[in-house]
Amino acid sequence: MPSWLHLLSGIGIYTYYTLDNLDGKQARRTGASSPLGELFDHGVDALQTTIIFISFQAALHSATSPVFFLAITMVYAAFFFATWEEYWFGGLFLGLINGAQEGLMLIIGVQFVSFYKGNEIWAAPLSESVGLSGYVGTLPTNTIMVAILVVSLTISIAQNIYTVIVTTRS
Repeated sequence: MPSWLHLLSGIGIYTYYTLDNLDGKQARRTGASSPLGELFDHGVDALQTTIIFISFQAALHSATSPVFFLAITMVYAAFFFATWEEYWFGGLFLGLINGAQEGLMLIIGVQFVSFYKGNEIWAAPLSESVGLSGYVGTLPTNTIMVAILVVSLTISIAQNIYTVIVTTRS
């Protein structure tokens, strides 16, 4: 995969992130927000989730890994449970660390590093990627990144479920 694609992907994801945050804010400011507009926004977000995650996996050089399927399933589950929480709670309140802000910034960072260093860096063991041979294990960096992603998404899903349970009981 040509490295310039990672640069364009990072710029495109940042543009999407910025415009996605601005459109809702503008609609609320002008009084033009509506349930249909919110539904459309969530539909576009769902489509973008797929595109962004596939580009993230390509940048990590791990799209053929079996862990990829677990990770993408977790991404969809997190999106579903956040929307479910919004339905029951009456608003979308993202946790301290979430995919909509920090997750996208991480993905943009991975895209830019892949542009600068090449995406092969992510398939190398972490000790080679960061230059700490002997201090960290021999797991590939992309496996560690996906594991962190799965753990953070599991925590996010648990928070969503907890909020729905507390909200429906009161």
